[in-house]
Amino acid sequence: MPTAPALAEGEVQIVRKAEDADGDAVKVDLYYDADERPGGEVLLAEGLPAEGRLPWTVPGAKPVPADLSSNGTVDAPDLLQLALHWEANTQAAPGYRIMARAFNAKGAMDQARSPGAWLTPDTLPATREGLLRLMEGWKSR
Repeated sequence: MPTAPALAEGEVQIVRKAEDADGDAVKVDLYYDADERPGGEVLLAEGLPAEGRLPWTVPGAKPVPADLSSNGTVDAPDLLQLALHWEANTQAAPGYRIMARAFNAKGAMDQARSPGAWLTPDTLPATREGLLRLMEGWKSR
């Protein structure tokens, strides 16, 4: 689960690990939520083993080009574009948080939400992650 806003461009891996204090077997249900309001969670999978990975295609996820200036290459104008909008559009993109509910055989339940969200922006976000993506694109040209 993301610990900070993360760029989702397709399939992501949801990693889970749940433990019971008494050592009882645990099953996990996973949900996603597109807002911060309680009750709007959508079930992804239920009755999963306590530990493992779940591949998930984030709704609306698509490749985000690093060529911000649309000139056909990743170069200095793209870096300038990113710098001009630094941290300005991080909240504009839809974001999806993951919630896990763990149950043991006695019916005891605990839950946790991901501290970060997977973002699905239309353009490269003006954040640290966006800068890293831009640098990767620049390096590979």
